[in-house]
Amino acid sequence: MIAHWLFGVTNKEDKLLLNEIIRDTDRQFLKWALQEIMQWNNSELIPLLALHGTKDRLIPCYKEASKIKNGGT
Repeated sequence: MIAHWLFGVTNKEDKLLLNEIIRDTDRQFLKWALQEIMQWNNSELIPLLALHGTKDRLIPCYKEASKIKNGGT
């Protein structure tokens, strides 16, 4: 299952849990939430520290983030 790879799940127990989470997720809510995230237009600038794993498969790393080498696996 591609979700196992995307989330870095490797052992049987975690795979079963992820499968359960995916099965129980309300598809209409998930579609709405993803659209909201992708279309978010934040106009307020706040100071923050962005950390991102260089091997994150789900969300691509952007250049302003502080990178954690091999993080995300």
